[in-house]
Amino acid sequence: MLFKQRLWAGLADGTVTCTFRRWRRPLARPGGHYRTPVGVLRVDAVAVVGPAEITDDDARRAGFAGRAELLRELDRHGDAPVHRVDFRFAGPDPREALRQADTMAEPGWAELARRLARLDRASRHGPWTMAALRLICDRPGYAPPTWPPRPAGTGRRSSSTSAS
Repeated sequence: MLFKQRLWAGLADGTVTCTFRRWRRPLARPGGHYRTPVGVLRVDAVAVVGPAEITDDDARRAGFAGRAELLRELDRHGDAPVHRVDFRFAGPDPREALRQADTMAEPGWAELARRLARLDRASRHGPWTMAALRLICDRPGYAPPTWPPRPAGTGRRSSSTSAS
């Protein structure tokens, strides 16, 4: 789920514990875990509610000053049913710890190799994952500003664009 930056601190400290969304169908599920910039949220409940059921306390738990402010925000997003999503902060994003680790246990390597092999098998253009990882390894700290353009008439990106 996406949250405005002004809500991030409240997500992390537990003062923001619900959100209201206009969805045609629920896009979150109870028990689901959702990554945010401040960590992982665990959804406890999802329910359709009428705008008249939303209280000032509900609005404050969603990070708004009051009910009127929350309803104005919901009105900006069409007329789909309003879903109330209750959640709690479940902890830091586990990918952060992985980024800091310089080693991986053998089961992790086996799972990674299995996933990379699956990606290579699924490619219409042959194996590519090891070449991509070598490029990343050879350029620590480099983030390309944009993907190179696709040559006209092909489904592949040009490999002639320099990464430097």
